Amino acid sequence: MHLRRSLGVMTILLAWAVSASAQPVSPSPPQNTPSSPSATNTTTEQAVAQTLFDEGKTLMQDQRYVEACAKFADSNRLAPGTGTLLNLAECHVKIGKLATAWVEMNNAADGDRRSGNAQRLAWIETQIQGLAPKLAHLTVSVAPATPAGFRVQLDGIAIDPAAYGAPTPVDPGDHTVSASAPGFETWSSKIAIAQNGDAQSIDVPMLNPETNAAPAPAPIAASPPAGANPPTDSAGSIDSRRRTAAYVLGGVAVAGLGVGTIFGIKTLSDWSDRNANCPGGRCNQTAVDDYGSAKTAAIVSDISFGVAVVAAAAGTYLYLTSKRSGTSVALVASPLPGCGAAAVSAHF
Repeated sequence: MHLRRSLGVMTILLAWAVSASAQPVSPSPPQNTPSSPSATNTTTEQAVAQTLFDEGKTLMQDQRYVEACAKFADSNRLAPGTGTLLNLAECHVKIGKLATAWVEMNNAADGDRRSGNAQRLAWIETQIQGLAPKLAHLTVSVAPATPAGFRVQLDGIAIDPAAYGAPTPVDPGDHTVSASAPGFETWSSKIAIAQNGDAQSIDVPMLNPETNAAPAPAPIAASPPAGANPPTDSAGSIDSRRRTAAYVLGGVAVAGLGVGTIFGIKTLSDWSDRNANCPGGRCNQTAVDDYGSAKTAAIVSDISFGVAVVAAAAGTYLYLTSKRSGTSVALVASPLPGCGAAAVSAHF
């Protein structure tokens, strides 16, 4: 699972890598034709994908590798297949994008493991082992303690925290590392990967608090009506049951806001990861998984904020009417179907 997670992070990082000089040509894979397209592909998409694949093969023979890579990538987007992905990886090797090719071959190997294509899987694993020592790596390290909402990006793509401090394969070229968090100044720095086989590292410093942030306005206390006596806690003037219920609902509201905020941030993060795994509209399995995770987090966030709003309204009402004595108050927690949360309501 850690390997697949790392590969997903690497795929995000590599989508923005810059190409470099050509590398030695690897032997052709045992199967150089596109794999069977998904049943969801239309006949037109399959026909276009096959045409693009054939054009890519012709361009490869003419050594027009950059154009060939674009044809293979579009073909794989329309009709994803292990054979097309391998040809795309071979094309990226030709233009020196070894880290990109390495990730694509690992994804192709996963496909053959699932389909049971042992012969081609053995060939792919040999190619992966041959590319591994030639890869360039970038290590991004961060401080152990980071503020809430902290995120690091490589060339505009979020890096999964699991990849912090780990050498990540990247293609040669110039890269930008940035870090940000709410209430803090954004930090960024550029670093150059000179060639395949190069190894660089960069340390993300502690972020500086924003100096121009406007101070939060001071709360305004409500003035009592003219002639009204200030509320007291003496016996007979305060309904302790209502006041206690108000405090409980206030706590529920705070908890709901906290949970909603956490899952809201997760929704944005997962959705960003999903978009990063769909370069040019071409989505891989990691993008599908990230989409599902973002959808679930969004549902939990919406429900949590809804519970917080209801609890805050009910708590405010109970607090303001706590001087009314003789009324029975009961708190009822009702489970919300399908999400494991509960709605809290007050009955008088």
